[in-house]
Amino acid sequence: MKAVLGSFAVKEGHCPYSLGIQSIASYCKERGEEVGMVSLDSNDLEGSVDEITSFNPQVVGLSANYVTQSNVMRLAEMIKQRTGNEMVVVVGGPSATYSLKDSQIRDSEIDLFVRGDGEMAFCDILERGPLPILNGKSKVLGVSTKQDFNEEVASVNLNSLPSVFPISFQTNHVYWETVRGCAFSCIYCAHPGQSSQFREIPLERISMEVEYLRDKEFRAIYI
Repeated sequence: MKAVLGSFAVKEGHCPYSLGIQSIASYCKERGEEVGMVSLDSNDLEGSVDEITSFNPQVVGLSANYVTQSNVMRLAEMIKQRTGNEMVVVVGGPSATYSLKDSQIRDSEIDLFVRGDGEMAFCDILERGPLPILNGKSKVLGVSTKQDFNEEVASVNLNSLPSVFPISFQTNHVYWETVRGCAFSCIYCAHPGQSSQFREIPLERISMEVEYLRDKEFRAIYI
């Protein structure tokens, strides 16, 4: 199934795609799904919709956090206005993972919400097709609809994740993942709410990626 994943660019010169959508795209492509990536501009949402619709995808995947949530909700609304129900909008990230049943983001034009790890959940949506999930005829771990709030949290075996390197775009900044979850339960942090255990990326993969990052002489590495 044809899909596109989009994330908002952080700063000029930085990695144009979030680490999350890079990982999800790599995971899905390895399993034979057709998934593209687009870098979105928060100052040009019309242009961002143009970028997304140029792929003519059946499914659009976005990630929302407290900074981007309003833009993601507006983007979903604009996609629906432009295409009707031709494209299914899926949103993950902190805003979806930690949202309540009656939260603002749940009362939006977004079709499906992913709590927790997005790789396997998004791939399952593409493999099964979103319509059976929307109609309540199929269930995916951690995936909610507007009508069915799923409290489960999606998880993925980190050993099954392909490396996002080598990357195909030119940048001197890179985002790099070595663990998921957190070993601590600080009262001011949302991590404990995800109810997922602290997990480490396999050391063999970390070692290979260290060599790649060194050889490419990245100027800034965000871990």
